[in-house]
Amino acid sequence: MQNLSQIVLVITYSCVLFLAMVVNLAVRPKISTRLTALIALLAAVMGFFFYGYGYACVIDTIPMAVLRTTMSVWFMFVGRNDLSSISAAPLLAAYPGIFLFWVTHLLAIYAFASATFITLGAGAIRFLRQIKARFSSVSVIYGINDDSVSFAKNLAKTVKGSVLMVGDEQSADAYISDIRQFGGIFCGDLGARNADPHFLSAYGIHGGKNRCDVYALDELSFENILFADKMRESLSASGILPSMTSLVLSAEEPLAGKFQNTKEAYGYGEVLGCSAGELSARLLIRTFPPCRYLTYGKDGQALKDFHALIIGFGSTAQNVLCQLIMNAQIEGAAFRVTICDKNLNEISGSFRHRHRNLFDNYDIRFIEHDARSEALYDFIEENALSLRYVVISTGDRKQDQEILQSIQQYLQDLGSDAPVLGCSRQGISFVDAQTMKWTVRSPYTPEILCDKRLDRLAMRLNQAYQKGNGKSISENWARCDYFSRMSCRAAADFLSEYTKVLPEEIQKDLQNPDRDNSGSPAEGSGGASAATDTSTGTSSGASAGTSAGSRALLPGEETAARTEHLRWCAFHYVMGYRPMPEDVYREREARYLSEKKLTGASTLRIGKDDENRYHACITPWEALPALTLREASATGAYRNYQLMDLDNVRTVIACAAKEEEDSTGYE
Repeated sequence: MQNLSQIVLVITYSCVLFLAMVVNLAVRPKISTRLTALIALLAAVMGFFFYGYGYACVIDTIPMAVLRTTMSVWFMFVGRNDLSSISAAPLLAAYPGIFLFWVTHLLAIYAFASATFITLGAGAIRFLRQIKARFSSVSVIYGINDDSVSFAKNLAKTVKGSVLMVGDEQSADAYISDIRQFGGIFCGDLGARNADPHFLSAYGIHGGKNRCDVYALDELSFENILFADKMRESLSASGILPSMTSLVLSAEEPLAGKFQNTKEAYGYGEVLGCSAGELSARLLIRTFPPCRYLTYGKDGQALKDFHALIIGFGSTAQNVLCQLIMNAQIEGAAFRVTICDKNLNEISGSFRHRHRNLFDNYDIRFIEHDARSEALYDFIEENALSLRYVVISTGDRKQDQEILQSIQQYLQDLGSDAPVLGCSRQGISFVDAQTMKWTVRSPYTPEILCDKRLDRLAMRLNQAYQKGNGKSISENWARCDYFSRMSCRAAADFLSEYTKVLPEEIQKDLQNPDRDNSGSPAEGSGGASAATDTSTGTSSGASAGTSAGSRALLPGEETAARTEHLRWCAFHYVMGYRPMPEDVYREREARYLSEKKLTGASTLRIGKDDENRYHACITPWEALPALTLREASATGAYRNYQLMDLDNVRTVIACAAKEEEDSTGYE
């Protein structure tokens, strides 16, 4: 009889344990944890009822009955029952009572088994994932918040390697279940937060073949900078090749440049820096390129002006303004932006002082109204048919949605088809034109933070600038400083969209290899900074004495080249560059000639002063030929800057076509 009882117990407990395992594997960890807690609570309540009732019936002393009840309820959860002690109670003499008693014990055993499995299972899974990490590429995400966890979840679906999330345990507590669910590993110890070499070693990050991609996405930018710096030191100490690393840094873009690998200092092989506001502004422009909202004549010139309205002028709206300046300079279209915020004087001071050159060179106007005021709607009514682009960015997503829907409906009533878009630190929002549903898109996705397509296009563009130097596309990209990479990406970003909206005949002309300019794109008024030939101060891709200006441009070609020059100037204005004053140019020209006379060569770029942010090519299109001749008279190198602008457009079209053919063959 005893053996039969043991057999029944073994089978019962085994089934309960199996059930616990099945449930915990079948549902999300957060749900299974809550389910276990609920079942444990239910079992405890029923246990106190049965044992409290039973001991009250068979024991006369209340303190003893209370003590025995408490002990028996505890024993329930480890598989022991005290039915023999309370079997004389009337309720337990009937079948329904005894049935519910055993159901109570079953629930208690399940809760215990489930909790045990959660604890031991999580440890075992973490151990297995750690082993896997040692033999695969690793993505290290610093900062635990809604955005970073959402990004990590999506990243885990697209990468073959392991995803490590680093942060303090307090902030991560609410996300642990989600991290486990998508297969990530949470690292909250001090060594991980300090990115010390022991942390890297524990996950197989050493001088081998495995990549290490770092994403510093904490809500505090200075924390991201500190972690990226510590991580860089540990990667260097561990012998990791820069080419096997990358960094996405949530901080102001100029701060990211110091993390780029150079000949002088170890750094990450790839670096992308942008604040949350910058990221959302870029997503806005990529999703809704301003060039789409203009119409074009046969010669490619825009037939209407570009007028944008930005409501709000906090940090995100300021980034939207910069992106519009860089991406809405179209030949034939006068550029104008109107900014509306009731607190302009209180919030715009820093931006106005840091970017005085933008206000000196572009039509940027301010109106100090509330977004729901009659004055603003009077302005919209007066300008409804000239508005091409409306962005709502007040800093309050709920308020943005209300304002967006109201203005969109009003513009439609006035016959305007201008897009009305929301932009905040959390992403962009809009009403989908096809489904008419409210749509929110976060920038914290692999498609945005890991946009290899755009980088491949930028790499190919840079390779075109360097053609003839005998180095591979990866080698030339590695030689690029951070600013040059930013310039390449900006050119690729804009031109890849702009060339799609040009008339078909112009696109065919730009793609026609028989009309190749025989020149070489180089830094100047072109889209990016090519590596400098230290012997002549000329672009290494442009041979001294080469003339690319032997033929006249077609009208469409000239329009595209002029647009590229406008874009290039806008990019440099936003980056803080200014036109080079005449006296500065003369002083640099004299210094160049002096150095060349003494040593036979000079590394000085006459027309570009990075230290003081001057550039001679920031000049009207019509002035470029004179600059070409003036520079050639001093250096002996003839670089036709007008045709370099055209070459940039043609190169992007060719690179985009190549990208379509082979999205993985850029090595």
